Amino acid sequence: MATVYALQDPRDGRVRYVGCVVSTPRYLKSRIHNHLSEARGRSRSAKSMWLRDLLAADGLPTVLILETVDPDEASARERYWIATYRANVGDALTNVQGGGLPARRRYSKNDRPWSSERIERFRAAIAAREARRIARGSRVVPILIVPAKKAR
Repeated sequence: MATVYALQDPRDGRVRYVGCVVSTPRYLKSRIHNHLSEARGRSRSAKSMWLRDLLAADGLPTVLILETVDPDEASARERYWIATYRANVGDALTNVQGGGLPARRRYSKNDRPWSSERIERFRAAIAAREARRIARGSRVVPILIVPAKKAR
């Protein structure tokens, strides 16, 4: 199954992002955490900047499940919901594309599979970051996922 979801700003109730995951509900939670991680990083996308602002105000987006569909229909339904929200909330929607396709990545000639040494350095850096997070007393923030209200 595929889930089409929206991220809503709890401060004003407006939908700011529409996305889709083709997998289990557990993957949806992981995808939301990815959005939040991008926002905490260096991403300069409109979505990340909005989430960064929301996180700075000690807020979290509300995740609305718009619908669950067959994976073959997922792209079309995501495009439908993006078009619907664009018509209703206009500039508030932070989606860059019209949906349905992943953002294109430009590959360079330097892209190669990682060596085992690079993988080990990466794992060590992740472990060190996790140790610092635990030492600071940080914790994983729970995500609130609610079904969207049906339109009348």
